[in-house]
Amino acid sequence: MATRQRVAQGYLLLQAMAIAGWWLWLCTSAAGREQFTVAGWPEESLLAFAVPDSVLLVLGSAIASRGVALGRSWTPLALWLVVGAAGYACLYCVAASALTNSMWLGSSLMVLCLLGTACIAWWNRKGTVA
Repeated sequence: MATRQRVAQGYLLLQAMAIAGWWLWLCTSAAGREQFTVAGWPEESLLAFAVPDSVLLVLGSAIASRGVALGRSWTPLALWLVVGAAGYACLYCVAASALTNSMWLGSSLMVLCLLGTACIAWWNRKGTVA
């Protein structure tokens, strides 16, 4: 397995686990939710993202990681789906932060998620991360 392929596979798997763990923490910790809820908005505005993030980012990243590892033909589609999901979430977070001058940590983390996944998708634009 080529170095880029190992990096891509590892990054996507780590991203899936990190986002899943992050949501588990948020769903069980009021103190955690407090750090990532937009100022003046109800907690539900944050928690509403749990299911879409779990399906599109967690499951999508895990599936894309597997596709990278196995060199599957559908891997670019899976990667760009994750990029799109991360992009939408990132834009939403940055806009909310800009409007309220709050939750910049969450926005920063989403920017990193988007950039990391977009780099991997770009590496894989010809169907191979190698």
